[in-house]
Amino acid sequence: MNLRFMLISLFFFPGGTSTAQYLPGLWSFHAPGNGGLVSGMLYPAEQAPRPFVGAAFTTLPGLSFAGSGFLCYHQPLAKLEADIQWSAAFLNIGPYQEYAFKVLLGRRFGKSLFVTLQPEYRQLRIRAYGIRSTLAYSVALAYRQGSWLFSFYGKQQVGGEVRSPFLQMAWNYKFSEKIRLGLNLKKLPHFSWQTLFSLDYAPDKKQSFHLAISQGPGCLVGYERLRGQYRMRLGLAYSVNGGMYPENAMSYGW
Repeated sequence: MNLRFMLISLFFFPGGTSTAQYLPGLWSFHAPGNGGLVSGMLYPAEQAPRPFVGAAFTTLPGLSFAGSGFLCYHQPLAKLEADIQWSAAFLNIGPYQEYAFKVLLGRRFGKSLFVTLQPEYRQLRIRAYGIRSTLAYSVALAYRQGSWLFSFYGKQQVGGEVRSPFLQMAWNYKFSEKIRLGLNLKKLPHFSWQTLFSLDYAPDKKQSFHLAISQGPGCLVGYERLRGQYRMRLGLAYSVNGGMYPENAMSYGW
């Protein structure tokens, strides 16, 4: 399988219908292939070396003290060259609440390709309209070739009114063990394509710095540190949709 074949195959991403209100701003700067801790849990680009538990929390004080949370357990299956991850997430913005429960199934093919499938159950609670439930699924792949990493992520709602899928693509180039640059493209439902540039800098194996700038306009700065079996990240982001909001994330592996 070569890169040209995978680019062509993206045009055959399954269509369908979608439901639920997608509120951008929570993970708007995270993209497949990015080196950040949260991106690694949301969009794995390779098989995990060991089991881990991860959590992230984001607050949006400019939107009625809104916030979101994410909790996951990731278990690699070494003999099958596969991964399985269970996760739960919530989003709260004023009278709107959203809960999601996901199962991620990943599989490595050779040394270059990693593919995931993620079924999802979502429950929406809107004060004026009651409770609604819906299903969704996402597919993703990450392809490594030398210093390059290409990643694709697509999410489709099932049932309800017709909407376009949520798509992300990323190209990352690793200059050295310390510096990595990325170009990310993102398509949210009812929004045009957005471009995002990212820079990851790791002066040593215990810490790293992350910067992302979007055409939104928006930006994100983050600092990540490894202490024993714990990885912790602090970040601050700004976007037109979400305003300024802090991000905290942590994972524990064994």
